[in-house]
Amino acid sequence: MVVLFQVYEKFVLCKIVRLDKSELLVLVDQHAADERVKLENLFQIFFIRIGGNNLIVDVESLPFPIEVLLTRKEFDSLQEVQGHFQRWGIRWKSVTKELDGIGSHVADMCSIHLTHLPRSIASRCIHDFDTTRELVKRHIYWLEENRWAIHLQPFSCHRTWEQNLTGCPHGFIEVLNSRACRSAIMFNDILDEQKCRQLIDSLSKCANPFQCAHGRPTTAPIAIIQRK
Repeated sequence: MVVLFQVYEKFVLCKIVRLDKSELLVLVDQHAADERVKLENLFQIFFIRIGGNNLIVDVESLPFPIEVLLTRKEFDSLQEVQGHFQRWGIRWKSVTKELDGIGSHVADMCSIHLTHLPRSIASRCIHDFDTTRELVKRHIYWLEENRWAIHLQPFSCHRTWEQNLTGCPHGFIEVLNSRACRSAIMFNDILDEQKCRQLIDSLSKCANPFQCAHGRPTTAPIAIIQRK
């Protein structure tokens, strides 16, 4: 795919020479394309190598614990799958007994304190407690319906990042999608020819180059030019 020029400061116009010598003109959405590039870069640094071909999630110690209130049922379920949560870098140091209060709905609540989270999402989580708490609770319920995820093979360099991300908490992906979107090239950003080429080259190396983090197409064919 050969870069021609930027269009309306929103798209990169490219051409592809086909086997019959005709040319396919393609518009690349500069924001969607860079969002995909940023997202896959985040996926690749989600894990760190610990020796040989073994990988683990890159974990960060939080500057302060984040409290998550759980029902007794949620707490019991979490205890059963604690190893799975630790696999994904979610760790807690202290668990309190049932909270004191008036009414059974308070007495049945338990409190855990998160101490570690994956480095790629930690910054967002310490600034958005609601997102963090929802992430934990949603994954507890997801695991109840997808028990296979508890028995996954260890992370390995021999597997693609897509394979290693199997069973990853959906909340992690949502945070990474948002992070990729916020840091990507925006509409109305001016790109010179070199930056256009760099963008297309990076996109071509992606595992899924045809969709942005949120599913929007990155490319659209617009015309075929026949050469006599």
